[in-house]
Amino acid sequence: AVLHGNRAEARLQLGEHAEAEGDADAALELDPCFVKAYVRRAKALHAQERWGAAEAALRDALEVSPGAREVLAQQEEYRVAALARSGKEAVLSELSGLLGRLSALVRRKGTASEVTSLLRQLPSLLASLKTKPTDDPAVPGGLIYESAPNHDAQVYVRLATNGFALLAPLLRPMPKGAKEELLGAALETVAAAVRDCPTNMCAFDKYVPQLVPILRAKAATSLEVLRSAVRLLGAMGVRASARRVMHDPATAEGLMHVLSFPDSSSQRLHVAIIAALEDMRDTGTLANLLAVEGAPETFWREAHSRNKDVNGPSRGLIGTAMTSAVCRRRLGLRERTKRLVEL
Repeated sequence: AVLHGNRAEARLQLGEHAEAEGDADAALELDPCFVKAYVRRAKALHAQERWGAAEAALRDALEVSPGAREVLAQQEEYRVAALARSGKEAVLSELSGLLGRLSALVRRKGTASEVTSLLRQLPSLLASLKTKPTDDPAVPGGLIYESAPNHDAQVYVRLATNGFALLAPLLRPMPKGAKEELLGAALETVAAAVRDCPTNMCAFDKYVPQLVPILRAKAATSLEVLRSAVRLLGAMGVRASARRVMHDPATAEGLMHVLSFPDSSSQRLHVAIIAALEDMRDTGTLANLLAVEGAPETFWREAHSRNKDVNGPSRGLIGTAMTSAVCRRRLGLRERTKRLVEL
């Protein structure tokens, strides 16, 4: 069964969809509980535009293994693909056109400026507006608008880029100019696509290490591109792959360089990164970051911020640092206490 299942996957990669369906069927005859064979059968059927049969194959897979993440993610993609085909969702229809042109440009090696102009249109399509309550008495109705992820649009980007494989080659250090603008646009697009979308985060996991050389090249990279890389790292902050990047001493300087700039925007970079660091409670990672010149002042500043979303995690972070002699020394706690006594 495994042999037939693996051959089905190989044939899917080669575009031999009818043959892949046959191999998946053969695998299921030998092992009716082989979940991956159901998924590969569904992919082969979907590629042949047999939408109903593909969805039925996924339902069969869930009967064998209820709650299987791979199956649920595939179901999510097919639901969104059906919406896009229906033409009822304007955003998905626009995304379909943009991503089709983007795929063609990337494959025929279009110019950096052509690809960049398309990528810059995507983040706004991946966000929507939602209301949230506010305590501000000056706001009528007690509700304000805030930007929120458009989940269906995010899933469609994952589907149309083959699990971000189409965008991954663009996520590498590039010389300043048009190509660096391309890198920044690609980072912003992926950050918008994975924000608060667990299935997209899981799909992008294997590409997170590509952020390391970008952050390491601090001296040769503009602040805007570094900010985009840190925004993507923060969006992936709950994943172990992103936390390994934060722990890497070689990326500490680039990360702290971005955090050292005060950020008053509504979607602060600092919030996601500091919340992830506080949740990690790893004194080794903190020691690496605090070794960067100016890092202690950045964390003390955020701990005294008026923004509750960042000052709470920052204070928790400093509390964690207090448990390590190395972190206490790098925070400059003794010097700060002396200054307070003198005052």
